[in-house]
Amino acid sequence: MSILIELPEDLEQTLREQVGDLNEAAKEAFLVNLYREKKIGYPQLCRGLGVGRFAVDAVLKRHAVYYEITVEDVILESDASTKIRELHADRR
Repeated sequence: MSILIELPEDLEQTLREQVGDLNEAAKEAFLVNLYREKKIGYPQLCRGLGVGRFAVDAVLKRHAVYYEITVEDVILESDASTKIRELHADRR
């Protein structure tokens, strides 16, 4: 899919000097904004940007988008981790 953004020539030139690839910068900003607004998920963001999770984490950090994690999320992750450790301990 292609999206066309019309800019005055002088602004376009200034932005190209500052940003470089305007198409890539606009795509990244658009997808990160959709992710921030919870309109797309992490897998869609990875696919849209065409990169893996470590690169996406760097993009999100650059755009000051951080994971929203609650105490309940931490407890669930901790419980899941404990269960996995217990399963592996039983197999030894």
